[in-house]
Amino acid sequence: MPFIKNQCMFVYADADLDSNQKMQEPLQKLYQYENQPDMREKIREYINELDTEIGRLEDLLKNTDSPYDLQIKGRLNAIIEVKNDLLGRLEEVIWMKNNKAICRKTDDHFTEGKEYECTPAYAKYESAVVDILDNNKELITVEINDKDFQFIFN
Repeated sequence: MPFIKNQCMFVYADADLDSNQKMQEPLQKLYQYENQPDMREKIREYINELDTEIGRLEDLLKNTDSPYDLQIKGRLNAIIEVKNDLLGRLEEVIWMKNNKAICRKTDDHFTEGKEYECTPAYAKYESAVVDILDNNKELITVEINDKDFQFIFN
């Protein structure tokens, strides 16, 4: 292996050097994926900004008698609707109790024939997956094409 000064290398701890060199592109993508900002946190930050704007507009309506009150009220109502929609979507992302996974096979986490709550489907490593709350109340990630489950999404 030629010596390259200050070479950046993504490493999987259980693999040897040759394997790690061959896996640089997938390991780099995995590193980038794992270091993405949490979108739920970004949505919460945006909701806080909307709360600030709602407060500012409410103060403006209380403290002034402006010919633009109707426009301010319209803007205020629109921002409140956006905030409520984001809050609703945030709850859907975090958990949606109407989604079910019915297990077809008993294993360490699941019992055959039992219904489990699951999240909506989402993308992970270019696959569609769900998180299922197992018998131990732990979230287990499962691909939606897993033949051991039947999924019911509402």
